[in-house]
Amino acid sequence: MSLIAPLERAWFRSVLLIGAAIPIAAFYAWRTLVLPLASGALPEDFTVNYMAAAAKIASGHNPYDLSAATRLTVAGPQYVTPLPVAWMLQPLLHASTATQLFVVLAVLQLSVVGFLVTTLRALGVRGWQSIVLLVLVVIAFEPVAANIDEGQINLVLLALSGIWLLGWVQGDRWWAGVALGAGVAVKLLQAPLCLLVLWGRRWRMLAGAAVAGLALWLVAVPQYLPDFVLKVAPVLSAGTGLFENHSPGRLSPLNAGAVGPLLEHFVRASEDWRSYLNSKPDFNLPIRRRDGGSVPAWVVVMQAVHHGNDHRTHVGTALMNGKLPCPELGAWEYGYAIGALQILG
Repeated sequence: MSLIAPLERAWFRSVLLIGAAIPIAAFYAWRTLVLPLASGALPEDFTVNYMAAAAKIASGHNPYDLSAATRLTVAGPQYVTPLPVAWMLQPLLHASTATQLFVVLAVLQLSVVGFLVTTLRALGVRGWQSIVLLVLVVIAFEPVAANIDEGQINLVLLALSGIWLLGWVQGDRWWAGVALGAGVAVKLLQAPLCLLVLWGRRWRMLAGAAVAGLALWLVAVPQYLPDFVLKVAPVLSAGTGLFENHSPGRLSPLNAGAVGPLLEHFVRASEDWRSYLNSKPDFNLPIRRRDGGSVPAWVVVMQAVHHGNDHRTHVGTALMNGKLPCPELGAWEYGYAIGALQILG
């Protein structure tokens, strides 16, 4: 007598999908629609980065902060995105906050929908169960909601990549090249795909990408294009120093000169933490947030510890890349080892 695995039964898969879809969809809607609209606050990256650069362009100034007093960094508040993004946002400068928020949410949500539609069609997905499963995978992927939280351009790139993929599976389609070229023009992240197009000899696609990308760059305040190519792009290639960054500079071998500053930073950070904790701070002290609310100080401290723990992953990768021993640098594991933390359950 052969036993049929539960997942091979259509009714069982349906129960699992529906059971998973309700909380995942509800949480996604709550985080990416209800909360932003209820707070009325614009996403931080959208305001301090994109719109600030759009205001500079509108006033006739260079959107890139290239003054000698400011060190340009990818992870800082400076605008380092290609010019078309800020240039296209200029019409929103005189719009109300509510209008800006509506436009941002609409564009990003439609980008997610566009990616799903084009990608599912490109992959030839059939059957409602497979479609629902892949939709849940996308909306449950934390960076999707995080990009909506920050109002970043990455989800637009996601939609453009879906269009490109659809054109790729259909053959040499010029409109797929237009999508690829537009994506590269607003963020260089997708530029390596051009090598795949060249390798695949998709000449119409390559021509469409070249025309669309160059057109956007030449139309969007081209007088600042040399600054982006010669001064900003090299900074992008050098990397951010964050563990999730994968630019060429991020993957270069660690040299001996880089270890000294890294060690100095650790010593300084250790001293700062020791001084702070020895001062016996009031962890229930309310800390004011930007939206006017407040949180107890222990929330900020825990976030700092967790954030630092994440960035130690980058340190480990850099050390191993430089063929140096990589110590265990986990804050939570250290807490368990010394008995300061205890696993509940």
